[in-house]
Amino acid sequence: MVAESLSHTSRVSKGLHRITDALGSPWALAAACTIVLAWFVVASTMNFSEKVQLPINTFTTIVTFIFVFVLQHTQNVNEEALQAKLDEIIRCLPDADDALRGIEKPDA
Repeated sequence: MVAESLSHTSRVSKGLHRITDALGSPWALAAACTIVLAWFVVASTMNFSEKVQLPINTFTTIVTFIFVFVLQHTQNVNEEALQAKLDEIIRCLPDADDALRGIEKPDA
């Protein structure tokens, strides 16, 4: 059961990593700019009516909500990697205080 959970978590992490990589690419920026430009052209021809504003507002709200979690996951992964590297450096230095290793983790 634990192996299945770890496998699922690993797949989710890999999927989120792929999403983060793809959405951080120049192609994603170009696509976003194209969507905004297309919306602007359509909206300007309709005098920026509520009919035109509602879809873009809804879309940006949903995307923002999802991206908060995607970015937080990415930040957590990066932070864990950085802490592991720093703990290894502390472990390798002869004069380092081992009490500082793992200090970022609260006691259970």
